[in-house]
Amino acid sequence: MLKTKNRGAFPIWVLNLERSRDRRQYMEKQLTELGWHFEIVQAVDGNCLTTEERKAYSAWQAIKTVKRTLTPGEIGCALSHAKFWVRMVAENIEEALILEDDVVLTPDLMRVLERRHQLPADWELINFKTDVAKFPFGSPIYTNYRVCHFQDDANRTCAYFINHKGAKKLCTHVYPIRLAADGLTGRTSITKLVSYGVDPDLVTLADFPSMIKRPGKRQGVRHWWHKLYASWNKRAVATT
Repeated sequence: MLKTKNRGAFPIWVLNLERSRDRRQYMEKQLTELGWHFEIVQAVDGNCLTTEERKAYSAWQAIKTVKRTLTPGEIGCALSHAKFWVRMVAENIEEALILEDDVVLTPDLMRVLERRHQLPADWELINFKTDVAKFPFGSPIYTNYRVCHFQDDANRTCAYFINHKGAKKLCTHVYPIRLAADGLTGRTSITKLVSYGVDPDLVTLADFPSMIKRPGKRQGVRHWWHKLYASWNKRAVATT
């Protein structure tokens, strides 16, 4: 694999659950072979939330916003990404590449980021992997890679580049946790985040089973226990 160097120009943070050793080893191997400087950051485990982390989530606000409660995995993932954004603001970090631990990387990703001065001047977040339709525009940044708009709210937070201004906007809207991580980054109508993508995709998903169980039909707002939990959560927060 041909190496490319980020040379510490910006941090690369890799989100990983402590119990997911196979994913961590997979990412470490890739990044080491590419020659990128990186930091493995322990993700929040939605199945083992602390009291403080539970208080950061609002079930009734989730129901109000997306018509259902979030799964433990979604809560943990949202809290994990929120910590990145808070860190960027607190430490005045200008730019960062954030990766989840299930992506396949190529040297082209760094080559595009080395030419980030060619990105639109108003960019705040660049989503490198989403399932929604993309509309490329402008001249290529590198070879055939072009910046693109999204047809709809862009899902996925497995690989994105974010700047300080974007992190600050997300920090303003992230708490209480009521949306999945990509539910917030993709809803630019709420955050006013200026988000773009790159076409074609610069990363793909590795063949790992999902660590975030998405809700099925039986997890909808129609179930009485969701409403009961939301009511309890609201009262608990109000009395603390």
